[in-house]
Amino acid sequence: MAIAPVCLNSLMGLNARLLSEFYDILENTTKSKIYKSLADKMNTTMSRVFWSERDGVWLDYNLLKLELIPGFYPSNLMPLWTETYGSERSPKFIIEQVVAYLDRNNISSFPGGIPTSCVNSGEQWDLPNGWAPLQYIVVMGLHKASKYSHRAGILARSFARAWLLNVYYTYTNKTPHELMEKYKVTEVGSAGHGGEYITQIGFGWTNGVVIKFLSVFGHEII
Repeated sequence: MAIAPVCLNSLMGLNARLLSEFYDILENTTKSKIYKSLADKMNTTMSRVFWSERDGVWLDYNLLKLELIPGFYPSNLMPLWTETYGSERSPKFIIEQVVAYLDRNNISSFPGGIPTSCVNSGEQWDLPNGWAPLQYIVVMGLHKASKYSHRAGILARSFARAWLLNVYYTYTNKTPHELMEKYKVTEVGSAGHGGEYITQIGFGWTNGVVIKFLSVFGHEII
């Protein structure tokens, strides 16, 4: 299956914007304009190709069937973090739609954080597992979006708290105490499982996301 993913394309838009700003600092007007144009085109692509009016979120695009791929995935919310909204809808409208999308999928009902999907396939990148990078993308995207929606800020803090508690209780439940690469989000205090190898100990992304969440939300959620 040939898939154009939301996450990769929104990151391309962010990278183009950053390069434009970088060349602007260097006073290279020509290259700054080139990358600004690319960033604008990617924003338009995110808005016209990936946005689903029905679902109120961005969805991966099937290049063979020429249609959006339904289903909940945290990567669908990457444009919140990269702020690649496009200009055809107001940010406030977009955030309200995305919050409603999270509510419809009952994502707040998972006590240990945000699920990788809502499909329990037995694979590690599906339910019941949660992964630190995906928590970061959604939480920090909602945190940025809080300037447009109070509810987005509430969700960001709630998801961050759930993930931090899950990591903490899993750490204290294990002997020896260890951080893990993935965690079950259907409960609090258990490492994730599934896929082609046993769950690994450590991983910098778990450590890094914990530190980031504590630095941003620690005074509000502990």
